[in-house]
Amino acid sequence: MSSANSGALRGTAWMLASIVANTIELVLVHWLGPDWPAPLQLFWRQGAALIILSPLIIRAGKGAFMTSSPGIIMFRSIAAMLGLTLWIYATSHLPLATATTLSFTRPLWIVLLAWLMLGEKVGGLKAGAVCLGFVGVLVMVQPGASTEAPLAQGAAILSSLLFAFSFVSIKAMTNNNDPLVIMVYSCLLGVLFTAAPAAWMWRTPSLSQGLLLFGLGVASLSAFGCMLRALSLQGAASLMPLDYLRLPLVTVVGLLLFGERPGLAALAGGSLILLSALTTAFGDRISRRRAAA
Repeated sequence: MSSANSGALRGTAWMLASIVANTIELVLVHWLGPDWPAPLQLFWRQGAALIILSPLIIRAGKGAFMTSSPGIIMFRSIAAMLGLTLWIYATSHLPLATATTLSFTRPLWIVLLAWLMLGEKVGGLKAGAVCLGFVGVLVMVQPGASTEAPLAQGAAILSSLLFAFSFVSIKAMTNNNDPLVIMVYSCLLGVLFTAAPAAWMWRTPSLSQGLLLFGLGVASLSAFGCMLRALSLQGAASLMPLDYLRLPLVTVVGLLLFGERPGLAALAGGSLILLSALTTAFGDRISRRRAAA
């Protein structure tokens, strides 16, 4: 087996591991449920992740905090923390499959932001995919008629927009910032941003709840670390379509663990969102191949 094929297989394996870790994180958030408000969950999540990273921080010393782009890191951290807070709220109040499907609006937001903020050209295929995706959102959330929590649906969509801001920012940082630095600031600023609201709504966890909250930190770091490893072995264009395996996996997990059965509107809207996201992902790959030909 050639080294290129070996790297591709290992990259795929790491990406699948990231998907499994992200699914575990979703289940833990859903299991804790609305009784644990989003800022409180996020405080424990980021705090646990910071504890796990502490040996690497001690070993790196000042290097764990050295950055040439403090403004972008601050902006990215604020966008990510707000997005995570809304994501946790949505995941706690919506069926897992619904929350996951609405998260797939992120590529659509990224296309819009890249056009508005970075001046990137958006062809007819991408523009059509974006429109199709937002039609899917309308079908799924059924404005004025949906039986699911409208605030949670809005939170899921808004969190995807904030994650898109975070993604665009992190692309600008990866060239001159170590991944450890990005993770450390994300965890540290996350703890600082959520400390006040967490103290206001504080509740001391039981042993089982403490394990679940600590597990959030483990799962989130594992998902991020596995994705970074995958991206170091294989290109993003090849790996990102694998991310859509989260939907069938989460749907099965939601059915088995929580007895959640997606309704007809959720299936129809979700199919449109998934189709638009896949069109965006594979459209990029086709465009690159045509440009290279």
